[in-house]
Amino acid sequence: MKVTALGILFSVLPQQSASLKCGIKGFTSRCIGDTDIRYNPDISYDLKELDVFWKLFEGLYVGDHCIYLADGTPQSEVYLPGLPKESGFGSWDGCNQKSFLNITFDGSRYYRHEYIVSKHNADGPGGLQLPGFVNPTDFFGTSTFQKNAKIKKLGTIGGYDPGGGIFTVDTANLLTLTPVGTKSYIALTDKRNSSGKDPELYESTRCVDSECNQISLYIEGYTLSVDGTRA
Repeated sequence: MKVTALGILFSVLPQQSASLKCGIKGFTSRCIGDTDIRYNPDISYDLKELDVFWKLFEGLYVGDHCIYLADGTPQSEVYLPGLPKESGFGSWDGCNQKSFLNITFDGSRYYRHEYIVSKHNADGPGGLQLPGFVNPTDFFGTSTFQKNAKIKKLGTIGGYDPGGGIFTVDTANLLTLTPVGTKSYIALTDKRNSSGKDPELYESTRCVDSECNQISLYIEGYTLSVDGTRA
């Protein structure tokens, strides 16, 4: 006689509990993100999503560039590091320059790359005109945790640094870019710079046309003079 034994196995699982999601009417309180966009998962850190101006501003610009002195006159003579006036190699024109500016946004990141081309003033030895000079500048920034469409500058590298172009972030004196009216932005250093090493900056940039195919950019820089006053 064949006997078949049938066994029944029971699976015993530990008890589990799940918390209810916020914002369920009549059961849970409102989600923090309903009143504070910092905690709203539907609002990203993408700068072009936070303000339409950043989307319009992105692109490549070619234009004229001029440096003005404190009294408002164009800086027509610029002497390069290591080639002072006494060297006799002449000067480069600080006005009548050409600027090649590339603006890129990648999510929360902001990249600004610029090349400024200056011609020689033909005041070298015997009236010799030397080659022109190209000054590169790289600017890096990011959106903020507040998701307010502002950009915090992380750092800038400009010119040809004999020290090797070391990139550092000055957290105590960040530059803040704030969009205004979907057609412009202003930029200010976060606080007064007492070291005198880096200039205090004010910058304003606006779209000249509705599609931002042309822009007007204005920058003021202030540094501490020997007697401690701003120049």
